[in-house]
Amino acid sequence: MISTIKKSLILAIFLSSCSSIERGLPMYSYGFKQIKESFFSLNSIVVDENYLKETQYAFIRIRFGRSRSVIAVLVREKQNILEWVSQDGVKLYTYHGKVIRTDGLPNDIEYFNFSSFKEDIFLEKDDSYIVSYYEPQLLDQTVVLEFRNQGKIDISNPISGRKPIETELIEESIYLPSINWKRKNKYYYNKDGIIEKTRQHIHPFLSPIEIEFIKKYKIK
Repeated sequence: MISTIKKSLILAIFLSSCSSIERGLPMYSYGFKQIKESFFSLNSIVVDENYLKETQYAFIRIRFGRSRSVIAVLVREKQNILEWVSQDGVKLYTYHGKVIRTDGLPNDIEYFNFSSFKEDIFLEKDDSYIVSYYEPQLLDQTVVLEFRNQGKIDISNPISGRKPIETELIEESIYLPSINWKRKNKYYYNKDGIIEKTRQHIHPFLSPIEIEFIKKYKIK
């Protein structure tokens, strides 16, 4: 059930070695016990400068709808796709901030032609992608996307004590013609073009997901 997933997106499991980044293999080497002792719901943790200094792996804060904030940890980077994992094996894959695949949710999704996303979103270039939805299955669907820059906006900093972040808000309108499903997603990028925060409708049967990229992994 979705309520179970909301509560369980809390911790990360076995992470492997930093030296493996170039080979596209898992990046960290912290065991489950170490992660469990330091990662709980971020509602009960103050993320400040000391916390960031002590944390050696990238992580994000996630919220489905109005659920509690929980975290997932980066375990893999390959061709600019970041794989974030929770304790129970739920996985989110992001590409420059866009959720392009999930694994372990009650309603999973997968995009197949998303390589132009970075260009599309920054050039406000309308496009269409192929996506499959699962549970129930709705495979190989064409989704029409329109991008519009909504200008500069300051967002609160998830790191305690830091000033608000000046971002560029880009809005993505999505339309799935086969079921007449329309939604709007939001992406907040900093002055370097790096994603800070996003709110996305990823599946017709799921509440929107909000992600804050707190400790970032810099991709090319």
